[in-house]
Amino acid sequence: MPLALLGCPNKDKGTPDAAPAPTPTPTPTQTDTVLTALDDDAGPDGDAAEASRPKYTGPVMNANQIRAKQCCSALRNQAKTMGNSPEAAQLNQAAVFCDQAAMALGPTAGGQSPEMAPMRQMLQGKTIPPVCQGL
Repeated sequence: MPLALLGCPNKDKGTPDAAPAPTPTPTPTQTDTVLTALDDDAGPDGDAAEASRPKYTGPVMNANQIRAKQCCSALRNQAKTMGNSPEAAQLNQAAVFCDQAAMALGPTAGGQSPEMAPMRQMLQGKTIPPVCQGL
């Protein structure tokens, strides 16, 4: 019996749980890309439709907001002319508040707007630009 076992060669079959080796992914070849211009022709009606549509060219702010923004700019300019004085610092603070409050003004806020009340308190007793009168 020992001869029978020695006569058969031992074949290595590998591990039974091993998966086959992954095949390498082929590298894509580079191809030349040809770009051509797109020809968007809307026809004769395309220009007519665009020309007939009304274009809004007015301000994006209402009149009260524009007036308040002018006041804010005037306050800032007045503060620049004063240099580094404490009053100039107060005017700069008022201008910053004014910029923020100006966007909250509605189109029907007549007379003195309540949004500007804190700014009016900051500026009490100070010389303010004429454009700021009545805000």
